[in-house]
Amino acid sequence: MPLILLTGYPTSGKSSLAQRLSSALLALAPNASIHILSSHPQHPRTIYASSTPEKAARAAQYATIQRLLTPSTVLISDDLNYIKGFRYQLYCEARAQRTPSCVVHVGTSVAQSRANNQSCGAYDAEVFEALVARYEEPHGNKRWDSPLFTVLWADEDVQAREIWAAISGAGQVRPTQATVLGQAPAREAGALNYVSEATQAVVKSIGAYVADHPGEVGGEVVVSAAAEGEGEGEALVLVLPQGGTPSLAQLQRLRRQFINLNRTHVVERERVGPAFVEFLGGVFAAGEGG
Repeated sequence: MPLILLTGYPTSGKSSLAQRLSSALLALAPNASIHILSSHPQHPRTIYASSTPEKAARAAQYATIQRLLTPSTVLISDDLNYIKGFRYQLYCEARAQRTPSCVVHVGTSVAQSRANNQSCGAYDAEVFEALVARYEEPHGNKRWDSPLFTVLWADEDVQAREIWAAISGAGQVRPTQATVLGQAPAREAGALNYVSEATQAVVKSIGAYVADHPGEVGGEVVVSAAAEGEGEGEALVLVLPQGGTPSLAQLQRLRRQFINLNRTHVVERERVGPAFVEFLGGVFAAGEGG
């Protein structure tokens, strides 16, 4: 069943909406299994004061969502989900598992959220303002933010009927090329090894470009996706993010994610490189790569 991503400013009322939405969905579908996932019990809000613990918490959140996404449960992610690149990654994960997803934007104003925080003291004032400044609002014209529902602070209607129609009536979700490369069980000998080698070739091409262009951001990289011993391979163009050059560690993390998404499928060799470059391009365009 689907993934529902809540997003909004800190102390905008996401946890309250998660409970209200869960109750409203159960009223519409009494036999539904609904699970609310919040990272707050496991990770204190002080993690947002430093990038290292925040990234670790986000990785843990991603892993938990991967584990809990099942055909029989509606999963509501009650978290900030404020980085569009992270929402893109979760969109890809839902597509890979052939389950619908949607984004619910808690449209509380900054002023109201700030007043809520001053009242409950959930975040240090400096951390709160930093999170507001970094918040990347969802847009319904982006595929990873669609379908998008906005519930305002004063709204009594949580749009449960519309959300349920969107997540229960979408039919079978078809994975995109950038998520799952094939649909048959992985019986082809060495298929996963080839995916590993071809994606490593892409990472090496990007690394070579970055080394030759120190201090530059953005730009177009012509990469090779040929596995070792296969010559030049197809020339593929990847647009690097304007927000900052991706590090080798970031590239390897995205490479591992791509490999894991395709671990149980037969891979047509000629599709590996283009699919991985498309995957990276989508993440970079969403703002997660730099």
